[in-house]
Amino acid sequence: LFRRFYRRRHAEKIIFEAFREETDNIPEWFVDLRRGTPEEDRRGIDAVCQTDVGKVYLQIKSSSAGEEKFRSEHFRKPIEVVVVRSGDSEAIIRAKALTAIKAQRDKFLAKRNL
Repeated sequence: LFRRFYRRRHAEKIIFEAFREETDNIPEWFVDLRRGTPEEDRRGIDAVCQTDVGKVYLQIKSSSAGEEKFRSEHFRKPIEVVVVRSGDSEAIIRAKALTAIKAQRDKFLAKRNL
């Protein structure tokens, strides 16, 4: 149980570190990334990305099993899941997060253009 808690906290921490110093390869629609509030955390939101079209909610997992479990329990919620593995570089983590954020942003844009 402690090991899972540690891996989860480490995965959450490292995603913020991956964005802290990088500015060159971040899309212009990306505004900010912050930790979820305690209220957001209770709803399954670990991080919130502010984009040019609104907020994108992220759940950060350290395994595919955790991702599958989260998706099965929260399948109706607009929360993107990012799996951060222990060997991932900051560049890989950023790419995973940006891919997930862009997917949700694209859904927002598609709804707006209906």
